[in-house]
Amino acid sequence: MPEPENHPTAPFNIDFCRFLEDRLSGTLFNFDEDEIARRWCDGILMPHLDSQVSKKSVNDNRKIITKAWIVYERKDFLFDCIILFGRKSLSRYARGLCLIVCVPGEEKTDWITIDTESKFIELRLQ
Repeated sequence: MPEPENHPTAPFNIDFCRFLEDRLSGTLFNFDEDEIARRWCDGILMPHLDSQVSKKSVNDNRKIITKAWIVYERKDFLFDCIILFGRKSLSRYARGLCLIVCVPGEEKTDWITIDTESKFIELRLQ
């Protein structure tokens, strides 16, 4: 019997969201723009629809749409968050493997696009 997609051993799970939250916070600190560098992530939510994190959905759409809490000046803001999958992360997701190795390091900022006005953030996995 296959495991449900939201099972703790599924690639996109609570532990991965926590790791992504920490990595995102560290990366935001490294942005050249002060307005962005003074922000951090206080949580990435699991998608509401289990079907969105199914292997078929991720393979077909190459993304997961969710929400992220971004903190600025002691206020939490809920951002729309799109997590895009690159070749490496798609391959690992299809095989049910951990995605942590697909998240770029904190020193690089080019895997993140953030629009503070529209409260949108895009994260690109390898």
